[in-house]
Amino acid sequence: MVIIDLGIPPGFLVIDDDLKAMVKNKKIERYSKTGRQVIIYLREIKAKKRIELTLRLKAKYPVKAKSPISTVYEYYKPEQRSYAKEVLLTVTK
Repeated sequence: MVIIDLGIPPGFLVIDDDLKAMVKNKKIERYSKTGRQVIIYLREIKAKKRIELTLRLKAKYPVKAKSPISTVYEYYKPEQRSYAKEVLLTVTK
């Protein structure tokens, strides 16, 4: 099992429809949400196979914020990790 821990920037909401559709289409196994992150569970990833997931966010108000660092790791080998850097997001009226 592969875990994707996505940091949600302050001032943004996750659009649940995208996550529900990925579960229904069996693109992901399941997901859970907290106020500041979305955790996505993948049953497996085949060697050298690219996985592309789309997750939309909605800004609650104009904001300039950095996304938290996101992490991908194996459930049974959490020491094998990869990180995505912070991204600066600017939302104007």
